[in-house]
Amino acid sequence: VGIAASDVAFAPSFSLALRPTLDMRAPSPLSSLPHSLAHTSRLGVSRRGACATLMMGSGQERNRVKAVFTDVDGTLLNSKHGLDDATTLMLKKVMDKGIPVCMATGKARGPWVRQVMESMGLPEESWTLNGPSVFIQGLLVCNPEGKAIHRTVLDNPTVRKVNALAADRGVSLVSYTTDDRIVAAQIDEWTDLLLPYSEPTPQPIGRREMDLLGSEGALGAHKMMFMGPEEVLRGLRGEVEAALGDEAVVTKAVERMLEVLPPGASKGAGVDRCMMVVNGEQSSCTKLSSLLDLPPELELFADPTGEAGRGFGVSRGFRPDDSSLPPALKLFAMGIGIGPPWMTLPAVLQGYFGGVLQALDMLGLRPGDCLALGDGENDLEMLEMVRVDGGVAVAMGNGVPKLKSAAEFVVATNDEGGAAEALQRFALDGEHVRVQEAVS
Repeated sequence: VGIAASDVAFAPSFSLALRPTLDMRAPSPLSSLPHSLAHTSRLGVSRRGACATLMMGSGQERNRVKAVFTDVDGTLLNSKHGLDDATTLMLKKVMDKGIPVCMATGKARGPWVRQVMESMGLPEESWTLNGPSVFIQGLLVCNPEGKAIHRTVLDNPTVRKVNALAADRGVSLVSYTTDDRIVAAQIDEWTDLLLPYSEPTPQPIGRREMDLLGSEGALGAHKMMFMGPEEVLRGLRGEVEAALGDEAVVTKAVERMLEVLPPGASKGAGVDRCMMVVNGEQSSCTKLSSLLDLPPELELFADPTGEAGRGFGVSRGFRPDDSSLPPALKLFAMGIGIGPPWMTLPAVLQGYFGGVLQALDMLGLRPGDCLALGDGENDLEMLEMVRVDGGVAVAMGNGVPKLKSAAEFVVATNDEGGAAEALQRFALDGEHVRVQEAVS
């Protein structure tokens, strides 16, 4: 959370800075602190009553990649939903080097995993490569042996609301259940869109059974997904978000599909630091710290020029350095959720849990140790989390504009060997480290 000392207006510059359990760990070494402030920054660590100045510079050490987290459709797989030869070769080289490759996808476990394993020459019964895997947008996490260790589901009242919205608007709807199935009230041309992805074949179970999902004694629903014409889904998204409020997260990964996930769900979910940036001089920052009686675990930084904060995206939404709006109005507007939803205070304070963070815990690594690779809106949190902590965030050439803006690097498309390029440049060659060394 960024704070302007001059007007005490809040700006959500660190949307990935709150651990959901509020178990704020000690700050990391300087070598793994954020580099997304113009690619390289130097941050100091503070304690209560003290404040470090946030400076733009070229002094940050970059870590070599110790793990890879990659999306699947549109990233690891080409448009024919297969692994091309170049990507297969690079994956094998990375794995032979002892670097865990972790799939992080919105897809359910299904036949597609078997096809990937076959292409890689691995046992077909395995659900993972050589590291943990994150399925269904972080709602199902498997350890390196393929055993499910974490599941998150929608509650029954939310399930019933989503079913009612689909029925009222005449939109097709599927649900991803805890028994590795995809079910629907009925199947049609829209649910058939899932067939090329080699996920479990959608099964019709009727509206009554759909309404029971998530209730006591019934199957759980990891996520639900509206399916239909893109223009219909665009109009429906706002209505779904308004109807569900904070009961669920609405996101989009693929055209003609609109996903509803449990609160806080994301691939990159889970953050392990809490930082405050003050848009003011270091003396003002220190004074503010003493007035607020901040906990010692909170990292506090001064950003006198506002340049570093803008690098984190504070210039979007209501800026702390925007003097054209009264401070009270800015705080009120952001507090109640006015403005882009990903930039408002409720979105910042929501926090995330699961997904990549749990996989990292299994590996004993930080986000800054990783290469994250994706193409869709649902990869945004994963890339942001990795980049903020000093890791390598890469968007595919076929990625959505919002993801490309959040990434540090953009590679070729999934049909042009983009994944292979990223693995070669960053996991094997350490290009990002060499660039940093040259700058230093």
